[in-house]
Amino acid sequence: MRSKFNSPQRKKDKPVIDGFTFDSELEARYYVENIKGSPIVNRFVVHPRYELLPKTTKHSAVIYIADFEITYDEGTQEVIDVKGLATETALLKRKMFEHRYPNIPLLWMCYSKMDGGWIEYDELQKARAKRKKEKKAKGAV
Repeated sequence: MRSKFNSPQRKKDKPVIDGFTFDSELEARYYVENIKGSPIVNRFVVHPRYELLPKTTKHSAVIYIADFEITYDEGTQEVIDVKGLATETALLKRKMFEHRYPNIPLLWMCYSKMDGGWIEYDELQKARAKRKKEKKAKGAV
């Protein structure tokens, strides 16, 4: 079964900016709004690969491909993944990444107009849960 993420139609529709091919419009938007021309970004890599588990005789390596690896002027580094929705596989790979690379911050970034723009995935989940709880409390009155 072919996933919607790897269909031939989606490959044609991928946005290209400054010679970089992005997997989604949201990822391209993050690049334009937060990386391109930023005075504090020293260098960045688009779609860096991180080995989570090495190849064995029975299995291929488990790889995490992030959206961006950013090195800032002061030398700090972080890995950014732009998320619309986190799949179970993504959640598992995030845990594996954080275990394998404990000194590299991994940020999942989402865009939420309701929450003021770019927001970390976990913060967005908390904000949504709070709104849901408040809505439920209003309905119970």
